[in-house]
Amino acid sequence: MMKDVMDAFNVSDNSKVIPIKQGLINQTYRCTDENNDLLLQQVNTNVFKNPLALQENYNTIYEHLQQKKNVFQIPKLIKRINNELLYRHDDGNYWRAFSYIANSFTFEKITNEQSAFEAAQCYARFSAQLADLSFTLIQYTIPHFHDLSFRFRQFEEALAGAELSVKKGVANEIEKIFHHRYIPEFYHFITSQPQRFRKYIMHHDCKISNILFDATNNKIVCPVDLDTTMPGYFFSDLGDMIRSMGNNLPEDSTRLEEMQLNSEIIQAIFEGYSNEISPYFTPDENTWLPFSGHILTYMQALRFLTDHLNKNIYYQVNYPLHNADRTKNQLQFLQLLLQWKPWPE
Repeated sequence: MMKDVMDAFNVSDNSKVIPIKQGLINQTYRCTDENNDLLLQQVNTNVFKNPLALQENYNTIYEHLQQKKNVFQIPKLIKRINNELLYRHDDGNYWRAFSYIANSFTFEKITNEQSAFEAAQCYARFSAQLADLSFTLIQYTIPHFHDLSFRFRQFEEALAGAELSVKKGVANEIEKIFHHRYIPEFYHFITSQPQRFRKYIMHHDCKISNILFDATNNKIVCPVDLDTTMPGYFFSDLGDMIRSMGNNLPEDSTRLEEMQLNSEIIQAIFEGYSNEISPYFTPDENTWLPFSGHILTYMQALRFLTDHLNKNIYYQVNYPLHNADRTKNQLQFLQLLLQWKPWPE
């Protein structure tokens, strides 16, 4: 099979093929020879139902950035000889290819405030550079990904269909979800005010490991893994960074008494992001930007609880109450965020 894929992208049989283990969704291989250095990647169609949309989005973004000066130079999309963006193997799997940016590396986690600031600045700059590209030109690769109204409906449906014993086991968490219902109600308000709250092209997967750094000077080269780059609201990227980087515990830790909100990291993330993106946002979006973490944390708690009520059909679990513990973790972090920055009355 691998030979077929290499032939499809005109990769020499003499190329050295090295599996890239970083990343949890797609299978990736680096192929190098005297003339080429590129990545071959199998698309996970269980997650991304429309592989062509991924490639069309990437091509649109790449060509848009190429027209500008002093912007991110993301890896080039390698097309097939017949100019196709994908190769479909006989086994049904889809493959794609990108240029490999040599002398680059990634970090696995945020270690200090400066790194947090620079990562947030990077993702904000990415969206800012795409601000003059209409969001209507970018397809939704995961429909309803950060649609909080949709997520709440999923929760209500799961709650209605859940067994009584399952609901009793998470009664406290269900009560907290309803107690904070003002958050999905605010999301509904956002979607009803298109002039005050607009859609932008957002990355939607703002991990530090999705940023390439130059090995010679440790400076940021570009964001990568653009599969979830699609239209979204102001809170998505900043909110997910705050949620994932501002908690001192993993999202499934049960040591809730040890949980602390890393306010210094969160402040650095906020400053790095808002300094870069604020000129592009509306006054209302800038006013509500500090509450991005609240929205994303609530949404993730909602998704974990929904999956628990559905008996763990979406997220991988290591034990039956894994999603319940994840829910408790996220709700505890939401409480710390609310103590740190109370939701406006």
